Amino acid sequence: MKNINYFFQKKRANFGDIISVNRGLYRHYGVYISDNTVIHYASFGGDFGRNVCIHATSLRKFLNGSMGYEVCVFPDGFNGKETVKRALSRIGERRYSLFANNCEHFATWCKTGVSYSKQIWIDSYKKTLLVRVFSIFY
Repeated sequence: MKNINYFFQKKRANFGDIISVNRGLYRHYGVYISDNTVIHYASFGGDFGRNVCIHATSLRKFLNGSMGYEVCVFPDGFNGKETVKRALSRIGERRYSLFANNCEHFATWCKTGVSYSKQIWIDSYKKTLLVRVFSIFY
């Protein structure tokens, strides 16, 4: 698997940026279009639930009570227009998998063309912890 490098920066997002919000045990990712629209992989009631799919929501709902977001800065990646086009092409998709096709996989694919989740592969301890935490939902 190709390693995708990016870093977080506290700044205002632009059209087509990948944004991330820290939820404590994990980070949630989406494609920023405007303050009115973020495309992400989640349920309609939160990050997880029964009907997880790729859909558009407001920035406020994406933040879900968090104070702010960070922009994921990719040294290499598609421009904003292409990133958003890729995100829109997957609206309605319902093939969520915590370890193979989560919100970070989706957002990274939109920006780079590679489906990758840094937080899933970061270390085995966190992976084990995530399995325990998220097994409650599945």
